[in-house]
Amino acid sequence: MVAGYHLLMEKILAVPSEKARKFFPTGFGKTDEKELLGFVSQEGLFYDRTPEMETHPSLMQIIPYILVRNKDKILMYQRLSKQTEKRLHSKYSIGFGGHINPEDSQNVINPVISGRDRELREEVILTGAVRYMFMGTLYLPVDSVGKVHAGMVYAAETDSEEFRLGEPDKFSSVGWHSVDEILSKQQEMETWSRELCEELFRKTPVGR
Repeated sequence: MVAGYHLLMEKILAVPSEKARKFFPTGFGKTDEKELLGFVSQEGLFYDRTPEMETHPSLMQIIPYILVRNKDKILMYQRLSKQTEKRLHSKYSIGFGGHINPEDSQNVINPVISGRDRELREEVILTGAVRYMFMGTLYLPVDSVGKVHAGMVYAAETDSEEFRLGEPDKFSSVGWHSVDEILSKQQEMETWSRELCEELFRKTPVGR
């Protein structure tokens, strides 16, 4: 376990980086979801979330990253300064989500799935029915922080435009946007959202 100062006394799920690279190619990747979930369940352990862990080369933190869609519109928001991750302040994003915690492993569901559902419920409450679809993986080792975070990308399809924020003090400018509107903010986005825009909308246009 990584030693050091406890950040909000939180424990987060991480896997051995050397083994994880098989499942997380650089950029946006297509990986079998069932095989990936099995790997995380078998190899994942919970570690203290310390400042040292944010750049710890031997561990890769698994992050569910969720796009919320309704027909041809996607929820986009801007992060406020109350977000934990200072490097993301003021950035636009099309992904909700966060770290997986021990509470996500207390039932028979895979901790990634439990963490995905919990994170979305905490950040945005959807009134309609939700159907999840696994889209792929994200790994962008462009800096020391990016090297130790790996995303499992899901789309959450909802049949209603109605929603409310679970953590309104962390987000601003939240609303449904067309692909063209989202692409107009691409250069102002956090790294993962910018990469998804390139892969999902520019290379394979959706709703245009």
